[in-house]
Amino acid sequence: MVSFTQIEYDGTIKNFDNEEKAGRRYKLGELKTSLWLKKNNIKFEDVIEISNQMPDPRLMIIGEGKLNGFYIYSTKLKKCFKNFEGSLVSTNISK
Repeated sequence: MVSFTQIEYDGTIKNFDNEEKAGRRYKLGELKTSLWLKKNNIKFEDVIEISNQMPDPRLMIIGEGKLNGFYIYSTKLKKCFKNFEGSLVSTNISK
């Protein structure tokens, strides 16, 4: 089971730029991204559930390195969530 937990927004968003420049950001539609999603047991039902609670959900997949993970964030809410496999973390988002 994959769950999401809220993490620090500002620093994480800044790190996304560095990860993109280093080539560690995976893009939807690429084979390596599909394989990563399957390997890490990311289910789109989970993604839809948390995304429906945001006015502007955005996805980021860092496929390797220290920040490896699947992220959902909202620039309007200034909130960022990361997947954690096997945890029982709540995903309630209060606006």
